[in-house]
Amino acid sequence: MKRFVLLAVIASASAVGGAEYPLIVFRLTDSPVRSPEFFKASCEVHAKYKGAFDEFWYGGGQPLCKIEVCREDLKKMAALRPWVEKAGMRLSFQQGLTTGHDYAYVGKPGKQAAAGVYASEEAEPFPDDAWMVRKNGEQATGRCLCPRSPAVLDYEYRFVKATLEELHPVTYWLDDDLRLGVGKVGCFCPRCLAAFNRKAGTALTRDALVKRLFEGAELDPLRLEWITFNEESLALYGRAARKAADEVMPACRLALQTVSADCLLNGRDYAPILRELSANGRVPAGLRPGHGCYREDRPLDFLEKALWCTREAERSRRLGNLCGTVCYEEETYTRRVLHKSPNAIVTEAALALASGCDTVSFYWADGEKPERIEDYERFVKAIARARGYFERLSASTRRTSLGGVARYLGSKAFEQDGFSLGDPADLMLARCGIPVTVAESASKHKVWYASDRSRKAMTEADFAKAKAEGLFEFVPETHPLVSTRQRWLDEIDRASGGRFPVRIDLPHALRVLPRIDAAGKTDSVTLLNLSIGDADVFTVKIRNPRRLKPVLASPQRLDVTLECVHDASRDELQVVVPDLAGWQICTIFL
Repeated sequence: MKRFVLLAVIASASAVGGAEYPLIVFRLTDSPVRSPEFFKASCEVHAKYKGAFDEFWYGGGQPLCKIEVCREDLKKMAALRPWVEKAGMRLSFQQGLTTGHDYAYVGKPGKQAAAGVYASEEAEPFPDDAWMVRKNGEQATGRCLCPRSPAVLDYEYRFVKATLEELHPVTYWLDDDLRLGVGKVGCFCPRCLAAFNRKAGTALTRDALVKRLFEGAELDPLRLEWITFNEESLALYGRAARKAADEVMPACRLALQTVSADCLLNGRDYAPILRELSANGRVPAGLRPGHGCYREDRPLDFLEKALWCTREAERSRRLGNLCGTVCYEEETYTRRVLHKSPNAIVTEAALALASGCDTVSFYWADGEKPERIEDYERFVKAIARARGYFERLSASTRRTSLGGVARYLGSKAFEQDGFSLGDPADLMLARCGIPVTVAESASKHKVWYASDRSRKAMTEADFAKAKAEGLFEFVPETHPLVSTRQRWLDEIDRASGGRFPVRIDLPHALRVLPRIDAAGKTDSVTLLNLSIGDADVFTVKIRNPRRLKPVLASPQRLDVTLECVHDASRDELQVVVPDLAGWQICTIFL
């Protein structure tokens, strides 16, 4: 039987800056250059709803092609800049290929690749030792590049320089294929192996290193060495990009798209590459967590992705001025199935903002098969309608941390097998309607729990600290009864001395996201109805409220001043919330 541990803990909150980054960015997948008439029509739609979007994000430029080929594409986009500016937006850029997504991006002579990218005569001819080597010794030629290769770093410098010279974007985003985990497990080429052995003071062969990292003991300090080595590899790539930006456009913001923060193969966090991208007095770099949740037919996946974003946001806040924004990358384009509906897009974005992101980005359309412009307008109109709500939610997020129950990771978490901070227990609790946050959260009145996996990473000192703060155990269930959930809520209240930020007693689940400021006051509470049916009128108990005049806001409705009763002896505000439609989101602002 699995057992979990809870303990009460007090921590301090901190704010994150993001004012210099746009609140809302969008991208059309290919239409600017491939279907310029559709792009112009889309800009006319944006002009009609001017102010809804702040930046247009161009994802072309043909990265990993010969630089002269790239410049031709960039010149075509530069000619369309007036349409972007006419719509009231600024132009930013995404380098859609950095070290490769592990698919063959180069096709046969005269033909595009199967992935729809480049003909071989267009592609940059990288030398043999520029390609990654997999852990089984196979060279990933034409698929993945080594971020430590001198040829790769030189190409990155030249590509960034060409892009800034031709396009002059206000923000330059590196794509999330700049990674060593999620579809990749790192590079084991002779260059990387030698560099790692120097760093770790070892003399391991590739086979011996792979065995220890992926097949070895449950805990091994060598894994932490590998994690930090990968951090440094990504930072080298960031340095090459920044070198070009320093020469051509010092004012351009540099930023990184990322994948799940639970994946440790990319590092403990992104501090090393953010430090490089922010160096020489530049604007603090941005992060854009994305990937996953391409469809809306599995809506509970949104909860898992939002938890990744919480971890990314909370750990990045701890880096201070290295990180200027955490921007949610919502996968809304026609990649696999029909689009998400406009209101589903809005709901997912609101969940991301309440979870810790302070800005959002969207995709739409396809250049080869453009959609009806009237459907595109429905999307833009929905974002325009939600803009005011997004602004308030983002402001609350920037001045707070996410409160709730947090899983204790343990001092040896980076030494564990699996290279992941993920645990299904987090999602289980969140789906039960229990507020869940992450270990990195700085919120006060947080309550810890420890899963079987995290207990194995805890040292004696960890347990001693936990016991000193008030440790107790409870037994989770995969499909808990309402009575079980109520008992857990009682246990959490006892652990926090009745200071846990919010409690809701309902027989079905809500995702509950309380935002806690530096003084320990509850600034806002976002609620997502996880039922397909409406939630009738219900009561929310908010502890330590920042103000006693709660207002309910949502993307679809006008604000409502809520009825409430304040229990001064407990500093608890009992708020009555009107019915909430199935899979709809709202926020109580205090």
